[in-house]
Amino acid sequence: MSKEFAPWKRFSSWTVITSLNVLAGCALFFEGVMGGVNGTPEYINTVDIGSNGTITNVTRQGDYFGAVFGALFSGWLSDKIGRKRGLFFGSLCGIVVVYWLQFGLRWVDGPFRWRFPLATMVITPLILAIGIFCVPESPRWLVKEGRIEEALEVVCKLRGDAPPTDAGVQAEMAEMQTSVEKAREMAASQSLFKMAFGIGSGKLHLGRRTFLAIGVMILMEWTGVLAITVYANNLFAIAGYDTTKAAWLSGLCNTMCVDSTSFKAPGIEIFHSGILGTLAAAYTIDLLGRRQLLFIGAIIQSIALFLVGGFAAGAKSHPDKAAAFGAASATMLFIFTFFFAATWLQVAFTYPAEIWPTEMRAKGNSFGVVGWAIGCGWTTLLIPIMFDNLGEKTLYVFGALNAAMIPVVYALFPETSGRSLESINYLFASRSPFVWEEEKEFTRLMAEAESEGRVKEVFVENEKLSA
Repeated sequence: MSKEFAPWKRFSSWTVITSLNVLAGCALFFEGVMGGVNGTPEYINTVDIGSNGTITNVTRQGDYFGAVFGALFSGWLSDKIGRKRGLFFGSLCGIVVVYWLQFGLRWVDGPFRWRFPLATMVITPLILAIGIFCVPESPRWLVKEGRIEEALEVVCKLRGDAPPTDAGVQAEMAEMQTSVEKAREMAASQSLFKMAFGIGSGKLHLGRRTFLAIGVMILMEWTGVLAITVYANNLFAIAGYDTTKAAWLSGLCNTMCVDSTSFKAPGIEIFHSGILGTLAAAYTIDLLGRRQLLFIGAIIQSIALFLVGGFAAGAKSHPDKAAAFGAASATMLFIFTFFFAATWLQVAFTYPAEIWPTEMRAKGNSFGVVGWAIGCGWTTLLIPIMFDNLGEKTLYVFGALNAAMIPVVYALFPETSGRSLESINYLFASRSPFVWEEEKEFTRLMAEAESEGRVKEVFVENEKLSA
């Protein structure tokens, strides 16, 4: 067995799982900081990505363009050197980026509010780089590398310190070993280019999965979450609160309800951790399923956006009732942000990892990050322009987009909840991309597998699947 430093073996199962979640939070810190810095007028003007505090030059949004290529590279790298070493490498790169960015800006006069956040970005990569060696490696990667005993230890630990003879542990190990064998047979079809376009994937339909992984992230960004958080400060001001209290309530709303990219606009600062929305999602994401959460979120978000826009317009038309309209708008604001965090946000970051063959998850999930980068860059560029030209009517546009997402999800995004990663291939074996046809094929193939007493794998050659 490897002599690798492994303090996690002395930890309880709860400690290991908690540590993994904390480190995952550290990995997302860069996203939050840059989301805020990108909206700071002084930063926008200094680095010349826009003017008058508004981003107008999308070609210079280096963080989002970098995320597109970095996501694709990370999937390949983590398969080569392992998940832990991949995260360590990424952390070191983050530290280097922060140092050189500060070096490049040290001759530029600018406000403390965006220099300091950039400087603090070195902290979480350091925590991640050190802490990652205290948690276990991915058991699937260990199986792939032939380190079966270590993989077994990890699975036992993650299953509540279960014994190696536990039926659930044995079943999971058997599934992983089977999928690794199939991965070797399918290695030729696993380049990012072939995966993206489904070249040579047969009934695995990898191109379709790429579309869904990128698409769910872009749709999530176009729910209007950035638009409504940008408008939050104004809504609280309309309700009669002074500038300080309006900004404080705006931050509270997003702290308790939203967990998406931080955003700053002139006069508006939003920081958040998504406490309530994330807690709600922890209970509902498996109970209701991915599709149901997307439907619920889209419906409530659409209604809330139309009402927020209507109440804001009413406050302008009837200044004597501005406080009442503002209070109503603020209520809808809290409702929107809570349901967004509890539905679309959680599903969008879960779904791309669930739709890929087990052996392709690292590379496949990178397409989801590509979708996030495209969606963030796009909305960050357009939302300020939309508000300048449409005002509160911008919220109507996003309300309509939420409504339009319902048939898209219904037709194209199959349910993944309650289905093992090893059986998910059956869900995409259908020639049709429509959910109802995919469900029919899934049911047929699962029935065949159960009658044979085993769950078959879908081969690239499709030799074991009927048309």
